[in-house]
Amino acid sequence: MKVAELMTRHVEFVDGDALVKDAAVLMGELDVGALPVGTAEQLDGIVTDRDILYRVVARGLDPSRVRVREVTSRPVIACDEDDTLQVVMDRMAAHHVRRLPVRNAQ
Repeated sequence: MKVAELMTRHVEFVDGDALVKDAAVLMGELDVGALPVGTAEQLDGIVTDRDILYRVVARGLDPSRVRVREVTSRPVIACDEDDTLQVVMDRMAAHHVRRLPVRNAQ
């Protein structure tokens, strides 16, 4: 089975200059655990609920003062929509990540 058969096609991005609080609100509204940072053309990183928990909340920082770019996970580990599920699962395990952005094959 290919990733293209299972992936989410509608993706919301967050700007690196956005406040972490606003990113967290957007995650809640969308019921997602991660947001790509940047644009479809320029993916700068990923911000996850774990990034917010460990890099902001656990450190006692104010999410209404911290910018997304300050807590974004980098480098971006991604896959292609033509990759098989086994390839993607192996990549996720090798990099200890739970989510991968999918690049268009175009």
